[in-house]
Order: sequence, then C-alpha cells, then structure tokens
Amino acid sequence: MQAVYQDRNYILLGIFFITFVMTLVGTDHSIKELFSPIILKKLCFNYLFVGAAWLGIRTIIIYFDSRLPWQKGNNRRRWGFQIVATFVFTSLISLLSLYTRTFFIPEWKAFPKTILLTDYPLSLLFTLGFSFLYYHWWSKREVVQVQEATLRPAESVPLAKNRTMTPTISIKKGKKVLLLTPEDIAYAFRMDDFNYIVTQAGEKHLLDSSLNTLEQELATYDFFRLNRQLLARRTAIKSFQILPNRHLQVVLQPELAGNLLVNKNKAATFKQWMNP
Repeated sequence: MQAVYQDRNYILLGIFFITFVMTLVGTDHSIKELFSPIILKKLCFNYLFVGAAWLGIRTIIIYFDSRLPWQKGNNRRRWGFQIVATFVFTSLISLLSLYTRTFFIPEWKAFPKTILLTDYPLSLLFTLGFSFLYYHWWSKREVVQVQEATLRPAESVPLAKNRTMTPTISIKKGKKVLLLTPEDIAYAFRMDDFNYIVTQAGEKHLLDSSLNTLEQELATYDFFRLNRQLLARRTAIKSFQILPNRHLQVVLQPELAGNLLVNKNKAATFKQWMNP
C-alpha cells in the first residue's frame, strides 16, 4: 500500500527554514539588510523554488513507494534509484533557479564559485536529508503496523470464528487499488528482494507488506508458511513428496517455478496441516 505521510506541517515549516538557510548562508548581510527589498525578493524567490523542490522530491519518493517499495531486508536498489532520481531532479531545479533569478532579478549577482561551494552542495545535502526523513517516517509507520498485527489475532478471535469480518489485502496497480480476500489468494512468495501475491486465477501482483505481516493477517484462513520465502493456502498445494533428506518438495497450483521445499523441521507440522 502506498504510504500516507503526515508531513504537511513539516513542509510548511521546513520550507521557511531551508529558504532562510539557502538565502543567507555564505553572505555577510547585517540584521538591517534582512528587511531590505532585495533580500525580501530573494527570500520570496527562494521560497518558491525550495517548495517546488520539496514537493517534487516527495512525488519521486511516493512514486518509488508504489513501484519499488521498501522492504525489511536489503534496500540497496531502492536507495540507489531514489538518490540518483532526487539528485538529478535537484540539479535540474538548481539550474532552472540560477537561470530564472539572473533573468528576473538582474541585481542578484550570483558568482559561479559561490553557487558551486555553497548553494548546490546544500541543495544536495537537503535532498539526501529528505530521503532519510521519509524513510524514517515509513519505518515508524511499519512498526505501528507490526504492533497492530501482533495484537490483532488475540483481539479478533471471536470475529474470526464467526467470520463476520473478512480481511482484505490492498494491491496497488497503477492508479487503481485491487482488494483481495483470503479466498482470492493462492500463495505469496519473496524473490529478488520483492514480495508477490499470486491469486487463484494465476495473476501475480507486487505486495507492499512483508510475508510476516501477511501471514498474521491470514492466520485463520488455512495458510501455511512453507519456508521463509513462501506462504501458501491449502487449496494451492497440488502435491508434495518426501525427499531422502526428509525435506518435502511441494508443487503449487497455479504453478510456481523453482525447487519449493519445506524444511524437515516443519515437515511433520505440514503433514498434520494437510491432513487435519
């Protein structure tokens, strides 16, 4: 699911702070000069560009939230793409800012040396800070979700027995959100640092949450954690066989390529689950 960031107040206050820093750093303006027309013009001009830069970077981060969501494990690919994309966007905004202010504010004499040594490095530093800030907010949101998921089974046992409420799994497909019920899901698996859900109809969708979270949400709906990378529903188990090393090899339907094994430590529990 796309992360919803409660960042409105941070944006409003942060833009003011960054605008003052970007305008006054590296200068020798006195207190009286801060209220001069040229400085006020600089502040207003920088405010617009800092606001545009923050909102643009925020849009890039939200885009990656839907296309390349954060995982609890390795996020090197996400960090790499996000940092490159935000740095390129910040560089373009900086060039546009330089061109625009020299065109509309002739008295604003910006020396290339000052821009290279102060303005541009500060812009990249703030850009990197935005990425860490939004990752921090995502982490806090994930912790809350895990805590709620941990409490949910004990609190919802009566509802689960009566099946008065059925959980839904939200899957983002472009601008649409697909809602799946436990009966729609055949299995979920992890591959190349991404989590996927496969429906009974054989459709594969990118899953934003972790397999641990999904396992807890589907705990009362005949799902079994075959191994760390695979969570399957009973009806999706087409067949299984016992290997010489006492592992179990499973065949799923819809078909999933690869060597699907159940650890020998889980083999007995799996057999009991298949034959209750």
